[in-house]
Amino acid sequence: MLVHPAQDCAEKDKERKELLDCRGYRQQQRTHPHPVLGRQAREGSHSLEPPLYGSLKVRRELGLFNLRSRQNIQTTRIKMTYKTDTNRNADLAEAIVKADLLQRGWIVLVPSSRDSPYDFVVDIGGRFERVQVKKMTNATIHRIVERGNQKVTKNGKIRNSIDYARRGIEWIVGVDIDSQKTHYYHIDTYSKKPKSFSTNKHTQDGFPINESIKKNTDY
Repeated sequence: MLVHPAQDCAEKDKERKELLDCRGYRQQQRTHPHPVLGRQAREGSHSLEPPLYGSLKVRRELGLFNLRSRQNIQTTRIKMTYKTDTNRNADLAEAIVKADLLQRGWIVLVPSSRDSPYDFVVDIGGRFERVQVKKMTNATIHRIVERGNQKVTKNGKIRNSIDYARRGIEWIVGVDIDSQKTHYYHIDTYSKKPKSFSTNKHTQDGFPINESIKKNTDY
């Protein structure tokens, strides 16, 4: 198809203008430490946002193609990491206990809400028993937890504390995440213990093992 010379010149001028705009954006990115403040401070300068009307060819040549998408991906990656080791250690402790319960031959159910006062429900031959996992520090289990990080009452007191024995949680499990050792205490035992107790001084009850599982020898 024949293109009129004037139309061809107009298209080349448009592409040249787009290149200049994109280069202006790259130059400002290099020279100004804060793009948003730079855009507000300088009137009449090139926009600090990458030109959206640039052709695909121009944007690819200058490395601006899909720039915003890459920035969004990087931001998402930062948000997906652990901020502190508190939640990571809690997740590790729960994973250790869940694997141990499965190894003992039981079906483990997980509540859908993290606000639940227990971490697992174990199906022991049709009898459901709740399990609360506690990551231990210096071999110590806290059977009563003060919710100091939650909303307080008008008079400034802690809104509520959790006594797992009063809640009727059948099992409390202390976990040493370094050695991956678990210490199981039934409610009949831990309800009589102090608010915090040491696993070195108080012998654990242990959790039952499902002896009825048949080993598959067909493989």
